[in-house]
Amino acid sequence: MRKQLPPAVTPALFLPFSGEESDCGTRHPRLQARVGVGIAGYPRIGTVLRDDINSALKEAMKAGEAKRVSTLRLVNAEILKRETSGAERTRLNDAEILDVMGKMIKQRQESLDIYEKAGRNELAAGERAEIQIISGFMPKRMSDLEAAEAISALIKELEAATLKDMGRTMAALKQRFSGQMDFSKAGATVKKLLGGG
Repeated sequence: MRKQLPPAVTPALFLPFSGEESDCGTRHPRLQARVGVGIAGYPRIGTVLRDDINSALKEAMKAGEAKRVSTLRLVNAEILKRETSGAERTRLNDAEILDVMGKMIKQRQESLDIYEKAGRNELAAGERAEIQIISGFMPKRMSDLEAAEAISALIKELEAATLKDMGRTMAALKQRFSGQMDFSKAGATVKKLLGGG
């Protein structure tokens, strides 16, 4: 079960960085106009997601949407935690932010399963609401067939030919399609296409 973030370190609101204008893949309605097309017709990940999270947080605060406010604050807290976990502070791009949110969804899904089995309906409802809010910023999940087509197209673009190219192929997949496919399955597909069985 995930650990709750201590209130003392939960920020009220992180001011957004000035995002660079670039393409982004997400279902969040505020970003639809800025979505570009990458390999196999799927969105490219840029660096605008941070600003949209903060804009959504400000709007939720104005509207008095308590659950949405608390959830988006937790998202920002997790982003800051990742950015300050090393020796020097870094700035996450959209792909890395999507990775953070994907892990948050996974944690909440695990908690949801536990609460549902225990009959803790109120706690389960809270987890379900957070999953829904965070998922609204995630890109559309590819089917296995769609993922295979995207992987094949990327391999062709990179001119990857052997298992020696697997590392850079997976790195490119994670950068371009973060949150859009299961990378454990993707790894097996890449290995097969590059002649690894």
